[in-house]
Amino acid sequence: MLRSSVRLHHGPGSAARLADELSRLGSRRPALLAPRSVAHDPGLRALLGGAAGRPYAIVESSLAQHSPIESVLAAAERLRAAGADAIVVAGGGSAIVTARATAIVLADGPEFRRPGTAPRLPIVVLPTTPTTASVKAGTAVTERGLMRRRAMLDPATRATALIVDPRLLASTPPALVRDAGLTTLVMAVEGLTTRRRDAEAEQALGRAVLELPDLLRRAATEPADLGVRTRLVLAAAAVGDATDATGGALTAAIAHTVGHVTGGHNGPVDAVVLPHALRLCAQRDPASLDRLAAVLGCAPVAVPLACTRLLEGIVPVNGLAELGVSREDVPALAATALMDPAARGTTFQPVVEELEDVLLAALAGPVDAHR
Repeated sequence: MLRSSVRLHHGPGSAARLADELSRLGSRRPALLAPRSVAHDPGLRALLGGAAGRPYAIVESSLAQHSPIESVLAAAERLRAAGADAIVVAGGGSAIVTARATAIVLADGPEFRRPGTAPRLPIVVLPTTPTTASVKAGTAVTERGLMRRRAMLDPATRATALIVDPRLLASTPPALVRDAGLTTLVMAVEGLTTRRRDAEAEQALGRAVLELPDLLRRAATEPADLGVRTRLVLAAAAVGDATDATGGALTAAIAHTVGHVTGGHNGPVDAVVLPHALRLCAQRDPASLDRLAAVLGCAPVAVPLACTRLLEGIVPVNGLAELGVSREDVPALAATALMDPAARGTTFQPVVEELEDVLLAALAGPVDAHR
């Protein structure tokens, strides 16, 4: 299913494969990185402890959303002191990104500027949400008081194994499943509009665009169905794998910025912004929507509205204003988003005024409200 070298295990009882994966890595002192909701849950802690087949050198649970550099540096120092020789991360996107960033800091020091050549601690991922971060090679950290993230691509930090055990998915709140799934869906959509072409990746993204809306609706109405949650996590891994080839674009750049500033999950931001970003694509380079239009079965000019319909009934808000964004915030958000690496994925060169227009439109609501 995955083109990358990540070893995949999924299904009931698959956490038991963790011991084998750690043995394959020669690990005797793995560290467990997990948010408090996982690390302090007696059942999940027992599951992860038994599955490892050896004691953890340390359990690090002081993680934070959007991977602030302060928490990364603190985690790295504690793992170094504990003599950890591998990282097991059980959590969502922020936990997984924090694990990669921690591996970078342990190898290269606290500057976090560009990847070095020192060996990284290997990482085994056990996701609790449908996050594309599970198989990616990119890492981005945030800094207190700064809008812009520090991003780095380091294939050496890609997970060696991905283990999807339904028991780790059961306790995740439905809203968090929805929000992570929304980001996955939006990444699949936008991955079909970028300047980078990859036929195999585009096939995977097309399947995800058609499959994910129904899975997200089912996850909302059937939250106890772990089969649906498992399918969402596997779809997210496929999208993460594919978008490593195609890249992201304007929606991702804006969501990275707004999510960091507001402190909320990127998912609702992604979903609100996407149709407006696609409308800009339709105006600047209609041909950039050809691949997505073919998947959706509509003309390129109809893609923005079609994506609004695709997201109906899933998005928890109508506009960015409901997420705490004001008109006064727009100029700084647009300028920062334009510097995000994802903004370079578009087939045209956007200017800051265009991003301001996208944000202003997204403040109010769906794209068809502005037709």
